[in-house]
Amino acid sequence: MSAISSDELNYWTPSRVLVALTVSVALLGGASWVAWARMSEKTTEGVGLPGGSLVPPFTGDRLAAEFDLTGLRIPRDQIHAGGPRKDGIPAITDPPVSPVDEQAQWPGDTRVVGVVVNDEPRAYALPHLNYHEVVNDTLGGVPIAVVFCPLCDSVSVFDRRPIPDAPALEFGVSGRLTNSNVLLYDRTGQALWSQVEMQAVSGPHAGRSLRHLGNWSIGPLSAFAAEHPDATVMLASQAALPRYRRDVYAERGYFENDRLWFPVARADDRLGVKERVVGLLGPEGRAVAVPWSAIEAGGGAGVQITMDGKTVTVRHDGETLRVHELPSGVSAVHTFWFAWAAFHPDTAVWPGE
Repeated sequence: MSAISSDELNYWTPSRVLVALTVSVALLGGASWVAWARMSEKTTEGVGLPGGSLVPPFTGDRLAAEFDLTGLRIPRDQIHAGGPRKDGIPAITDPPVSPVDEQAQWPGDTRVVGVVVNDEPRAYALPHLNYHEVVNDTLGGVPIAVVFCPLCDSVSVFDRRPIPDAPALEFGVSGRLTNSNVLLYDRTGQALWSQVEMQAVSGPHAGRSLRHLGNWSIGPLSAFAAEHPDATVMLASQAALPRYRRDVYAERGYFENDRLWFPVARADDRLGVKERVVGLLGPEGRAVAVPWSAIEAGGGAGVQITMDGKTVTVRHDGETLRVHELPSGVSAVHTFWFAWAAFHPDTAVWPGE
């Protein structure tokens, strides 16, 4: 063994030792700088480092050890660590609720996902979803999931039963991303599901989409409550409210620029990277992106889009985006353009295509 030179000793200053130890721990633990940044925040929110810091693709069998990868429909090197491990972002199941006129947790200007199923209305505050991403709930007698991915500003609502009358699946957050969008997993079979691709991407249901529900909206709680005075609101832990009211994405300027924190498989410059769209997928696989600007131009009457002979109506009244009832076989998601285009490269852009 050769002796350590004085130059080498001088190199290892305390600050360099600290950096080396931090990197070593991250690498040995299978973590990343993104995960380290999250741990330093002492939260479980899905955030990364500003400036495009990326997580390397998974290697080895760790992914296969945690999930059923049978029939995997996406390349493994497009599955990236989001920072927290499996269930590090804790999904919510059977949340407590309160009548909207009795709750005091969420101010009227809070942005919410408002869902109505079989005439039963419920609001899910986006600051709350920001930290949990998935809510497994039952509304109007239907087992539903409300999913929000902050990285894509993506919202979708679907029936948790893979086929009618089948037992409902319960979804968790895998801790993995593809195209900078959350990968869910079902706790029955540990299979992976993509929110924006709108289907299972592994396991016994690979390639199958769950039934996406319409009659949901994104807008201020006050507007939803005015329209549905009998609505309930998902409640948060009182002790956790200060954390929920903090938006680390906004603090880091994520919504103010085109930078992405995780990689995507392809880019499409027909719309702005983070332009908001409603993505529609028809029963025969036809994909259409409807930009907010086009929906707003339709005024209170909204716009009507024909999908494989079936009509979908979307409105934006200046406060609230509304996705009306969806015809059978049509799926809908609200998301940034970059994610929709990455998953659906053949998409048309309404109304020009």
